[in-house]
Amino acid sequence: MPSWNLKQLRDQIRSFKGDRKDLIELVDAIGDSIDVFRYHLVTARDSLKPFVQNEDATDPAHFEYLLGAAEKQDEFEWAKLTNRSNVIAAVYATRSIYDIFAQLVRGCLLESVVSIKRCNIHIVRDQLPKGELKNCLDGLLSSDGFIYVNDFANVSKHRSMISFGASINFVENRAGVRFKSFEYENRKHPEMWSSDVLELMLQTKNTIIDAGNALNRATQSANV
Repeated sequence: MPSWNLKQLRDQIRSFKGDRKDLIELVDAIGDSIDVFRYHLVTARDSLKPFVQNEDATDPAHFEYLLGAAEKQDEFEWAKLTNRSNVIAAVYATRSIYDIFAQLVRGCLLESVVSIKRCNIHIVRDQLPKGELKNCLDGLLSSDGFIYVNDFANVSKHRSMISFGASINFVENRAGVRFKSFEYENRKHPEMWSSDVLELMLQTKNTIIDAGNALNRATQSANV
């Protein structure tokens, strides 16, 4: 799993920006948000392990859970709720990471160009000069993961909860729980297994980490 040297960035800020408590707090908030994301990711991933020990669609246990007739149905329903709640929380944590990241890039590199009120990750990307950091953000903003996470968060926050439930698919030979399809701003997203949503979010978070390392290098280069 990629890592981002936040201590290095703090040291650079103190060296080049002086005692900028606001920027140091943004770095700390990024670190906290990454920890929160990891917690929700692991909790969601592990919640169904006692019930979905394999994803074989022909396993009779999956039929029992789907029909609500399993011996441990109540425990399964609680595990489903735990999975769903933590996937949603991980989506919000991912969204929080790139919102804070936009403010951090602004503070380190674009203070004279972008105001705090206007700042978002798209505007920051547009205002950056050509280079590694801009390329990283171009890749992030066009990625399937970013678009899915962003649309999922917007639908869940402003419209309604995305439908979720136990499912069996014989074409894919998979069983488990998945989120139903949804649409946002004319973008249609297909049904996705919960485990696939988690994997997509992890990839998106890792892309932000790559952009963070690019920010470290850009901050160093801009102040030498």
